[in-house]
Amino acid sequence: MEKKKMKIFILLFLFSVTYINPAFAVAKEYAVITNLENNSSATVDDIKNLYLKELSNWPNGQKAIAYGRDKNSPEQIAFNKTILGLSDVQISNHWIYKKQVSGETPPRAISSKRMLLRQIAKRPGSFGIVAADQVNSGVKVVVTFSD
Repeated sequence: MEKKKMKIFILLFLFSVTYINPAFAVAKEYAVITNLENNSSATVDDIKNLYLKELSNWPNGQKAIAYGRDKNSPEQIAFNKTILGLSDVQISNHWIYKKQVSGETPPRAISSKRMLLRQIAKRPGSFGIVAADQVNSGVKVVVTFSD
């Protein structure tokens, strides 16, 4: 009986070290994608300012249309942390300020990756966030990042 308990303990220990310990977590790759017709190159700062509506046009002058994801989606959480560098409270405060000063509202959140890919493929200047392995031939990648 003691041997069986020891085996169970070792298995539980290995499971907890491998699957629960964040040090062993694998970073997920994400991509900011845009319409194929958008021939503008953009930096991470450009993407941040376009998303936050501090800029309204891509560097080539084309009108930008930002799409978000659901607030609690892995894509949006990683984007907020890595690209925007803002907490949820800071993002909320930003949009309250933008609404009061200029009437701007946050980018439309699209929960379905299929719908997001379709919207971006048919709207020049549009951009959004997907997992890097979800990029298809109807869009192009502007920048990649990991969580």
